[in-house]
Amino acid sequence: MSAFWTLRSKTRPNGSRTIGCSVSNDYLSALDLKDNFDERFERPPRERKAFARRILKDGPPPFPVPRKFQRYTLENVFGDLWQDEDLELWERSLVTCTILVALNREGEQKIHLKAAKELGVPRVKLEAMIIHAAHYAGWPVAASAFRTLAEVWPEEEE
Repeated sequence: MSAFWTLRSKTRPNGSRTIGCSVSNDYLSALDLKDNFDERFERPPRERKAFARRILKDGPPPFPVPRKFQRYTLENVFGDLWQDEDLELWERSLVTCTILVALNREGEQKIHLKAAKELGVPRVKLEAMIIHAAHYAGWPVAASAFRTLAEVWPEEEE
């Protein structure tokens, strides 16, 4: 097992702080097989890695996961699912956020709500999604999701 993520913080000239994340080389090298192209996917491993970096730039703190899980994540989630052309990237992001709200997965919500913001999903759409999810998944999960949204995207940043 190896560390999955590396967090870094940066102080901007105006004094505000940003937190970033990079995917570990061990994680990204999990797909560096003998061939440069995996026939199950249309994109070579380096493109899947670049895509994973884009989506996971604000990922969770480092934690150990088996190499096999890392490989499945990179191949299936970032090689197949997130790069499928049936949904626009922002639509896929909104769907992912909705599922995470319904499942009450606060840790993953933080990652994906930040990603949704970066992908151009308006805050008002995220708020509407949480309200809609409240009626199907329950008020407590919606309240939790609003707390998470306020944490990763304060209203004053709109």
